[in-house]
Amino acid sequence: MKIDFNSPVVLTFSLACTAVYLLNVTTGGAFVPLFAQSGYFNYANPIDYFTLLSYVIGHDYTTMEHLLGNLTFLLLLGPILEEKYGARALITMMVVTALVTAFINILFFDTGIIGASGIVFMYIVLVSFTNMKSGHIPLTFIIVAALFLGKEIINSVNNDNISQFGHIMGGIAGSIFGFSMKVRKIQA
Repeated sequence: MKIDFNSPVVLTFSLACTAVYLLNVTTGGAFVPLFAQSGYFNYANPIDYFTLLSYVIGHDYTTMEHLLGNLTFLLLLGPILEEKYGARALITMMVVTALVTAFINILFFDTGIIGASGIVFMYIVLVSFTNMKSGHIPLTFIIVAALFLGKEIINSVNNDNISQFGHIMGGIAGSIFGFSMKVRKIQA
């Protein structure tokens, strides 16, 4: 038996998150400014353009919990989504989710964001659509939305340095993609 690189988008993204985490651990966080969106945007600073996307591969380097929590869901749900929607569509969904979350965060909040949690929540909600039939709303979607998004809305009143907004945006993105994306035909 051979080991198969079965989900290139998800595995590459997970490896990038891990590499950035290790880079920050070994340098005492020297690269955090490149992999965190600060909450403001300076049009004259090219790094601010980069961080509109790069923040999703950065994680809190002072503890492994943030990274491991995200990797667990990414690696569990991502291959299902990559097989169902295809690599290009999954990349597009991840990029759109990251950009929209960053732009809305800059416009309405003065806090920074870091990590793939928004993409994880997009995955969680989107996977509930995996066996959706035309003209039907999956009960799994309703339950997942109520549990995960409801929890984030309730937790948004806590001052805990967690961007519930990012989680909620990821869940909203997953809902929109789930209702609008065409499923690619899987070749047997």
